[in-house]
Amino acid sequence: FNVWWITVDDTSFTYNLHLVNTDRVFTVTFDLTKEVETPGDPWGWEN
Repeated sequence: FNVWWITVDDTSFTYNLHLVNTDRVFTVTFDLTKEVETPGDPWGWEN
C-alpha cells in the first residue's frame, strides 16, 4: 500500500511517495523559479 501526494507553492513542485508500514519516503522537488530550455524534436520525428 502506497500513499502519494504533491505540494505546489510559488517556488516549487514536490512529489512524495510513502511506502506504508515502512520508514521509506521518496521525495522529488522541482524548482519552479528556474526556467529550462524546451527540448528539441524527438529522435526520428518528421513534420
